[in-house]
Amino acid sequence: MKNSKMDFEKLSEEQKNIIGKEKVHMLINGVAGNGKSTTLLYKMIKIMMSEKKRQKMLYITFDNILVSDTKRRALMSPEFIEYKDCHDINICTFHSIAYEILSKIGFKGLQKMDSNIDTIGKLNDSIYAKLYSVWEKYTNEQSDTYKELKEDERLSSFHDVNFLRDEILWMKANGYIKKEDYLKSKRNGRPNAPKVLESQMNTIYNIFLEHEEKKTTKYNENMDLEDYALKLFENFSYISKENFFDYVFVDEAQDMQVMQLRVLAKLAKKSIIIAGDLKERIFEKNVHSYERLGFHIEDWQVGSLTKIFRSTKEIAKLANSLKFTDIENKTIADIENMVNGDRPEIRYYRYRKDEILFLIDKIKDIHMKEKGATIAVIHREEKKVLKGQKTIIQAQLEAEFNLIGVKNYSKNIKKRKNPIFYIDIYSAKGLEFDYVFIVDFDKEHYPLKEKIDALCEHYKKQNVASNDYYDKDFGNIINEEKRLLYLAITRAKKNVFFLYSGGNEKNSSPFIKEFDMNDYEAYGFNKEDDAEEKSKAEKNLLNLFS
Repeated sequence: MKNSKMDFEKLSEEQKNIIGKEKVHMLINGVAGNGKSTTLLYKMIKIMMSEKKRQKMLYITFDNILVSDTKRRALMSPEFIEYKDCHDINICTFHSIAYEILSKIGFKGLQKMDSNIDTIGKLNDSIYAKLYSVWEKYTNEQSDTYKELKEDERLSSFHDVNFLRDEILWMKANGYIKKEDYLKSKRNGRPNAPKVLESQMNTIYNIFLEHEEKKTTKYNENMDLEDYALKLFENFSYISKENFFDYVFVDEAQDMQVMQLRVLAKLAKKSIIIAGDLKERIFEKNVHSYERLGFHIEDWQVGSLTKIFRSTKEIAKLANSLKFTDIENKTIADIENMVNGDRPEIRYYRYRKDEILFLIDKIKDIHMKEKGATIAVIHREEKKVLKGQKTIIQAQLEAEFNLIGVKNYSKNIKKRKNPIFYIDIYSAKGLEFDYVFIVDFDKEHYPLKEKIDALCEHYKKQNVASNDYYDKDFGNIINEEKRLLYLAITRAKKNVFFLYSGGNEKNSSPFIKEFDMNDYEAYGFNKEDDAEEKSKAEKNLLNLFS
């Protein structure tokens, strides 16, 4: 975590150049750790200093953890402290400001909520329960509704409640709530399996309408997370001018939904400035183009950050060796001039107990050598944690250390004795730690095998002759999983450790083949074995779970 005072003079020339640009709208592009959030925050502070009249400013970030962290960092700036009372500054999440505005125009069924994995998981379960009876009505062969459907309008067994829930949330996130818009949609951000015919889309749209009606008549107008932006957009004429903002700043824009960004752009009277990195996108339904957002990119000033400040050269090289097929793979500027550090370590242990023993001993060693160092253990057991179940690693760490969750990230943790953050990848978004341990770096978790298995099951049951759709869906999963690994690696400032155990040493994540073997230390396995396979990495991935 950043603890030193924020200082304009310590910014890079790239950052100063972006902050100094005067064009109305701005897009700040960058990669993990190169100061996008700092640049965006300083951009706001500079405007606070330059505006002579009182201005309303809205700064949006992904969740309440990042809201707290942004406020903490802002208060490190003497300039922010000096000018904060000269303007009306609101640093919050999208749902927080949406809740506030919708309440003022008379909406009911609103809930204060945070966009974290816990909230999303609970809301998805709630939507599943509400949607089930509507789905059954359209799929039960004994129901009158099912009998009235034409043969090609009937849904297959693959169009289950989970599929319909995700489809409806995707429709809302992208604003496809009119039938003609939905039928014409290119389905970007949705998988090719299960296949959806246009005639079946008619049925899905009818299910969507019934689900929305039931929410009003049976569930007291209880709103889904995706409804907030839609309702604001639909009722924009009722929003009074006092609820608009002179300036809107959006951090982590890659995970904002299309409708959220469209609303924020409309709320900005003078300017909207957004910052993001497509490699850090963690929710696949948030796939958008600037044209879809209503932004004409020629009217914007684009600022690109190419240098990394958070991590060491060794961490940056390893993270950026991951290649993506759905976005441009940009080169980091002056990577050889970055701060040197130790090479990341990838460690294999035959037995889980030995892996945990190393983890505990290494953490104790770090604490002994670096008092106050921040440490995170990043796992992929979010389903167990959501159910209140403890993992083996979690239980062992709790016996040795003061284990805390991500909610305590921005709090004063100095009073706590050597705290360790035990978090899932999604919760690590936007945060940074001195040392990161990525556990379960194996083929079961990177990529997550259950995603691959579900995809294979879909295509086996559908007996699809062509592999084109499968290859596209498989590629989407691989890109998504690489993004999550990239996000985990780039949380580290000083070093990152990859751990896995069980089976044999070849059980490591297939993503290891994309790492240059000169960029990491290997323990428990021979990295030379992977060198000749590196050029065949993607082919191996395609065959791995077939």
